[in-house]
Amino acid sequence: MRHHFCLSVAAVGAAACLSQSAAAADASPVKSTATLTVVYEVKGGGDDIPQSHERHVRWSINDRYEAKSTMEAAVVQAVGVMHPQPEGAGAQIDENDQAAMMALAMGAQAKCGADADCLQREMMKAITGSAGSYQGFSGTSQTGSYSIDEKAYQAYFDAACSLKNEAACAYDTTVTGAGQISEKDGPRFLYGARAEVDLEAGTLMIAVPWPGYLKATKTVTSASKEIETGTTQIERGALLSGGKRDAFKATCGACKNVSGTETVAVKDELLGRDATLTMRWTFSRQ
Repeated sequence: MRHHFCLSVAAVGAAACLSQSAAAADASPVKSTATLTVVYEVKGGGDDIPQSHERHVRWSINDRYEAKSTMEAAVVQAVGVMHPQPEGAGAQIDENDQAAMMALAMGAQAKCGADADCLQREMMKAITGSAGSYQGFSGTSQTGSYSIDEKAYQAYFDAACSLKNEAACAYDTTVTGAGQISEKDGPRFLYGARAEVDLEAGTLMIAVPWPGYLKATKTVTSASKEIETGTTQIERGALLSGGKRDAFKATCGACKNVSGTETVAVKDELLGRDATLTMRWTFSRQ
């Protein structure tokens, strides 16, 4: 939704004019380039021998994904798409209703006096239900890379095997892989990047790019009669259980060059054990 209102109010000796350009002093040029870089690190590990001595499991997870998104700046809008909007946000007053517009302008002038910025802000708030000015950024291209390094040692005990002779029923598993992520050949992104800056509030909403299914090699070396030794090629999904894929918010002033860290508890892909996903992101715009 876009608005351009200009109303002269002779009765109060002031002119109130509201436009997109007036509220967009800190906006990026339309179609200018912005970038979002995200590094995802998944780490976990442990040594599990319960008091019941029913198993011995040892594991380590050290995965890394990196994504760089190039985005394009859109026209500033009065109502945000990614930012949560106040209840009832949208057109509150018909700009063709001259009486309502006159009352609005007089109320704004009484509050703001000759402060043009205040007049614009108050009119925006009354007309749209929001005082914000929002600029969105949509992805135009994405590239990235990944490395997977996961190891597990597992021994499960029964009458024939115990902690004392666990080597006879143990097996090792490794999952390794590395490569590039693109939007052409090979692994791709399941979700693209989006961003939106609230120029009035100084906040940023980000939806990060999310890598898709990635090629890896799984190798099992087994002394157990129950588990076969072998090597297989697999596709490892980066969509970890509990991974944060919804847009999140950062407070950043002008939000021209801003970075942050998000940490989320997840389950690893190898054993389904507890792990930590750390997302380090950097957003830059003109």
